[in-house]
Amino acid sequence: IEKNIGISKDYNIFELSTAIANRDIVKANRIVNHFAANEKNYPLVVTLSSFYRLFSKIMGCYFTPSNQPDIIAKTIGVNSYFVKDYINGKRNYTKRQVFTIFKYLSDYDLKSKGYGNVSTSDGELLKELVFNSLKIDQIFNKKDISFILSQTLLEKGCNKRIRGCRFKTSN
Repeated sequence: IEKNIGISKDYNIFELSTAIANRDIVKANRIVNHFAANEKNYPLVVTLSSFYRLFSKIMGCYFTPSNQPDIIAKTIGVNSYFVKDYINGKRNYTKRQVFTIFKYLSDYDLKSKGYGNVSTSDGELLKELVFNSLKIDQIFNKKDISFILSQTLLEKGCNKRIRGCRFKTSN
């Protein structure tokens, strides 16, 4: 297929979006590595816009008044054949995670344009973005957030109570 029409059956943005929605880490990493090795054929700006579209549709699933695939497809504006990927994305990502991924997309868009990044290639940025998106629940779990918050409070010299724990500064 790739030889005749120029699009790889296995390595394309649609397969990457499906892998991310389904949280298929192995498949997503295989595709991302291919994209990173062929940066000219897979520009980061196009990939970022596809991710934005994917997560916008997933977020749309959260605000659809029904769980019926036909109604979801009509509401988010996709063919009912494709709605299963977005429903799987809703199942695999919480609203908070989707909002965090939107923040990642904004950050990586700026990095790809040189803001806060002087030497990282677009391929490496893409790998990092996909890793962070797929592992979002493992990057910031409640224990990590509680620890980070407690350390911040201690550094600022605050005595605060967080969920039953009292953090005291040593004076």
